[in-house]
Amino acid sequence: DARLDLSVRKHELDDLKARGRIAGDAARQAEDALGREVHDLSRLRDDVLAANRLLVAAKREVVVEEVRRLLAAERDLHAAAIKSLETTLAALPNAPVPQTEGYI
Repeated sequence: DARLDLSVRKHELDDLKARGRIAGDAARQAEDALGREVHDLSRLRDDVLAANRLLVAAKREVVVEEVRRLLAAERDLHAAAIKSLETTLAALPNAPVPQTEGYI
């Protein structure tokens, strides 16, 4: 993990400074470099989170559209099944009389 690596390197730098192995400009340059890496990592994390939010939104739209398509297909299949049943019943020799308005 990059955050762990940065944390370890920060502790190592602090240790080097405490022991006097690095000082002055070299210490400032190392701290600045770590600071830039932390900033870059934070920016990249934000970019990944933004991309993830876009991906989730796109998936949601795809799922909604797919559900609509499936519901429309199911509605069409039900209508076709009812029409087929009505046609089959009408073709039977002892078919029931269709119920119509005003029929007594």
